[in-house]
Amino acid sequence: GPIDWMIKNSIAFNAHEKVRLGLGLVSNRKLSKTFELGGYYAYGFGDKEWKYGANLALFFDKYQQNRLDFWYRKDILVPAVLDYQLSDHFLSARLFSDRIDNYKSKGLSFDNRPIKYLSTRLSFGQQQVFPTYDYQYVGEEDTNYTFTEAAVAIRFAYNEKFSRFLGYNIFEETAFPVLELNYTRGFDNLWQGEYAYDKWIFSLEHRFPTRQFGETHYRLEAGYISKEVPFSRLFTAPAFGNQSSVQLLSNSFRTMGAFEFLSDKFLHFYFRQDFGSLLFKTKRIHPEIAVEHNIAFGTLSNPEFHQDIAFKTLEKGFFEVGVVINDLVRINYFGVLYYGLGVGAFYRYGPNALPTFKENKSIQLTLTTSF
Repeated sequence: GPIDWMIKNSIAFNAHEKVRLGLGLVSNRKLSKTFELGGYYAYGFGDKEWKYGANLALFFDKYQQNRLDFWYRKDILVPAVLDYQLSDHFLSARLFSDRIDNYKSKGLSFDNRPIKYLSTRLSFGQQQVFPTYDYQYVGEEDTNYTFTEAAVAIRFAYNEKFSRFLGYNIFEETAFPVLELNYTRGFDNLWQGEYAYDKWIFSLEHRFPTRQFGETHYRLEAGYISKEVPFSRLFTAPAFGNQSSVQLLSNSFRTMGAFEFLSDKFLHFYFRQDFGSLLFKTKRIHPEIAVEHNIAFGTLSNPEFHQDIAFKTLEKGFFEVGVVINDLVRINYFGVLYYGLGVGAFYRYGPNALPTFKENKSIQLTLTTSF
């Protein structure tokens, strides 16, 4: 019929909500080819809070790549994450996060593909943030924060193709570098905004075949914030705890604790060499071995401004190395893609290494996606 049931809004599990049940509905082309109206409602049994949101989209081409969106949401988010506006992910950092913000958000965005392989987004909105953990930003008695922001996101991926699945953009790999730049301008004294700042996030990702050695993959990330802002708008490196038994997201630090480090300027470098299949493979077992080496540097101006939370800074750098065997088991998902289960061993070293060998090592399950 003219209404789609959004599976991704139906059930979820994460550290904060425990179990989340909901219903999401959205109109489709049978109702209109020029607009889309959707909404969702959900309840978290862990935090005992209702979440909801609504969205109206206007389309300007038959492929719905040029669109104007209006939205309102009351939901949860993980603070201080790297927010790439044009890179969607199946798996959310809130799966494992023990630090969550409630928020209310409203605004609009315009997505456009002016030329082939180039995606852009312009947005303007307001977000009210309500931390669910102890935190105090120096000089302010109120622990709730309002941000009014205008943002520009640009993503260029030559020869890349993508498809839509469960409301996400699923990008196929390209042999050329993929660049993404996100710029955000925060305003004070505009639509109740309290902070004026400039925020930049940049990434360069490239994977390419290496003769006799499989495939080389690297990713470089950098970020900068011009002025002091509360915790939720700073940067933490993608990490889910060095003692976590599962690691679901690539381009993340395997032995770093969640929110262990805090920065307003950072540089991350991820390197992986995939050596390809081992001596055997079947339809369901397709083992591939890889080595990883990840590095992070960062600084934080006025760390004393952020009170009641524990964190360190990255001036001396963070280093880790690991060996991974991916796709020990492959699971077909609705005939669209494969989930691959594997295992990895990682070790943390250098100036920010922990006191004992046991604390620095981590054995984790891994999950990858492929077509």
